[in-house]
Amino acid sequence: DERRAFAANPRAWIDEGLADSGSRDDLDIAEEVEARADTLFVETPEFADRAKGIGLWQEPELPFVSNPPNVWLPERFSIELGGAWVDLEPDDIEGLRQGVESAIAKGTPSLEYNGQCVPANDEVRDRLADIVGVERPEDNRNRAAPIEPRRRTVVLVHENFVVENWSPETKPRNVLIPRSTPDRVRTALLKHQNDALCWQIDAWRSGLPGVLNADDQGLGKTIQTLAFLAWLQDNLQEGPFDERRPVLVVAPTGLLRVWEDEANEHLAGAGLGACVRAYGRDLREARKWPGRDTDDGQPRLGFDQIRTALEDGRGHRWWVLTSYETLANYQHSFRQIRFSVVVFDEIQKVKNVKTLTALAARSVTADFRIGLTGTPIENQIADLWAVMDVVCPGRLNTLQEYMDRYRDLTEAKMRVLHALLFKPIKNGYDDFPPVAQRRLKEDAIEGLPRKDYRLYPTTMPELQSHAYEASRAHLADGAQGAALKLLHHIRGVSLHPMSPDEVRDIGDYFDQSARFASMRRVLDRIRVSDERVLIFTEDRRVQAFVAQWMRTEYDLDDVPIINGSTSIPKRRQRVRRFQERMNVPGFAAMILSPRAAGVGLTLTAATHVIHLSRWWNPAVEEQCNDRIYRIGQRCAVTVHVPLAIHPGYQEQSFDCVLNNLMRRKMSLARAALWPPIHNDDDISRLVAELSSAQPVDLREIDELDWATFEDWVLRRAKESGEWEVARTPLSGDGGADAVLRHRQRDSTVLVQVKHTTDSHRTMDAAAVLEVVHAASRYEVRNPQLAVVTNASEFTRAAREEAIEHGVMLIDRHRLGLWPNHAIA
Repeated sequence: DERRAFAANPRAWIDEGLADSGSRDDLDIAEEVEARADTLFVETPEFADRAKGIGLWQEPELPFVSNPPNVWLPERFSIELGGAWVDLEPDDIEGLRQGVESAIAKGTPSLEYNGQCVPANDEVRDRLADIVGVERPEDNRNRAAPIEPRRRTVVLVHENFVVENWSPETKPRNVLIPRSTPDRVRTALLKHQNDALCWQIDAWRSGLPGVLNADDQGLGKTIQTLAFLAWLQDNLQEGPFDERRPVLVVAPTGLLRVWEDEANEHLAGAGLGACVRAYGRDLREARKWPGRDTDDGQPRLGFDQIRTALEDGRGHRWWVLTSYETLANYQHSFRQIRFSVVVFDEIQKVKNVKTLTALAARSVTADFRIGLTGTPIENQIADLWAVMDVVCPGRLNTLQEYMDRYRDLTEAKMRVLHALLFKPIKNGYDDFPPVAQRRLKEDAIEGLPRKDYRLYPTTMPELQSHAYEASRAHLADGAQGAALKLLHHIRGVSLHPMSPDEVRDIGDYFDQSARFASMRRVLDRIRVSDERVLIFTEDRRVQAFVAQWMRTEYDLDDVPIINGSTSIPKRRQRVRRFQERMNVPGFAAMILSPRAAGVGLTLTAATHVIHLSRWWNPAVEEQCNDRIYRIGQRCAVTVHVPLAIHPGYQEQSFDCVLNNLMRRKMSLARAALWPPIHNDDDISRLVAELSSAQPVDLREIDELDWATFEDWVLRRAKESGEWEVARTPLSGDGGADAVLRHRQRDSTVLVQVKHTTDSHRTMDAAAVLEVVHAASRYEVRNPQLAVVTNASEFTRAAREEAIEHGVMLIDRHRLGLWPNHAIA
């Protein structure tokens, strides 16, 4: 204990010893020591700032933090495991987790799974454990002797889990140059980007240890950060030599080359200076001898050129690029350098405080820290604390206090949390700028084209509805594990009742799925307009099938696919080819996995997105949409969502139940920082809604007259909470009975309500043509059009007109779909 106290604070320990001196000679010595203390004690990089020493890694025990499992999985999916995207089947997760556990215990760096290399480290193990989410009884029969786990030597830091052991000092910093965009930033900053630059400069000047830029996807967080880094380098140039330090950028491997490309595009001359690539193949050249730092605590990466530059006062003209995994494995090497600023791109990578990655991020020595993410809360409320403990420790108190307060979320609590991050900080007479910023594209960018959503509720064909019925019949039986498995199966059937491997006739295959049929109709219209489209689905067999079908059906030379197995060079190549013809008319398509391609890609040559299958997380879905809806997009964007509707269950169909849940989650996420994960309550609600059958009472509908039926239609829209409803004049309405305006989005719906006293009547095309005519009479941009009736069905001519003009038709048997599953 005495040695630990001395190592933590040698000055205080010796000062205390000197104060106990009694003789005059001792006092003279004490005065001499105090006078020369600054030269006697040198704080080495190994134990500067938050670090308190070096020791063996032990995963922290935090009983007050329980990671909720990602229980909602697709039928086949890709996830990122330690920087590699891996295809998984739900039933294989537990076996792979055990394989990773075994490899870690043996000290093996990776293992093979279905021909793919999976890293064996704590991050991957914990990721798989989160997904499994179920502890199973151990089978002690025939168990081999346990393998002693590999010992890793890490940087030990002061943690703020239970007691606030460390918070950085907040001393004002010197601003020596104008607070404006540096000359070498050759891309003109938009207003919101310039505001972000000023905010970062003010935060740095005030002495804040770091900031979190949580701007919406597509607002240009990278260029905002590059502009600040260029300003900081220019400011350091005017200051003392010993403060001219390099920049460190930590990002997922797939984004590191993007940083170089962005720097070359937006910065003139030498950009941020000499670049050290501490990842991939370049890492081998930087290593002085084999192994990892965590093997024995010895630094293995040589930063000799940076050391020389620091001695010459040119250290600020260097920047280092590395991945999260490399930072964790070589954390001792990175602590040899004190950085002027460290940027953590996609900082949600450190959201699990128990991982080696999070520890390594906390151990970096830097004067200022910047976290970048569009999803500050990716899974649960603890994510946000983990992120803030890296960029601004102490801001949210200890982890235990934070969890005690925010574990059970309410909107009132989220408003308090929102203010802690996004409002200025009061500190006596001084006000610090907000420690975080979050802006939405719709609010921040002037002139950004509109983004419209379109739902396509389509009745399941006979084969699909029978397969769906068979799955649903078993849903109410068994424990939660069985219910989850059936939910996954119902989700798969709702996409298609058959695997693409079983295809004999492509036309029949499309006719056997409601979603596939809707997609084909949407693609036909996009082709006529000579526009480009992104199709998102995670099943790689479906991806390959759709790509081959589109090449044949539409005579396309290529339909590129980007998923977890696409290498970084191929991703870049396919994106570049897709974007090169941005200003040339012509139909083209790309197929992508939501998780593998939902971040880090700019595909503004496309103007349409089709979600053939949906990921449960609405934030992930919005990230997919933001591949095209971002700075650089000059055309209106349309997001298309096919929904498979069971003819008997209607709004209790899986696609409708999931759509309702996602709408609720997205509404909360826009209002505040709300975890989008499906917890037990969400799963229970899904099962309950799927298992129940509470359709619209058609007998009650038949008793209504035309006026009360119209009231019923408009009241349902108003009660959904998403729409403002305005009636049109009783005479001279121009073809619409009501105008619906979305409360959050720039979205308008013109509604024609048609009532009949004969429930067996077939509604003709006149109603469709009326609402089409209304679109030219009301001053609204790109409205959605809908006809709602209590008639039994629409004529063939009406359906054809509706397809041509994009009109949503709601007959008596689909009234339960109105409005949530008919308009978006």
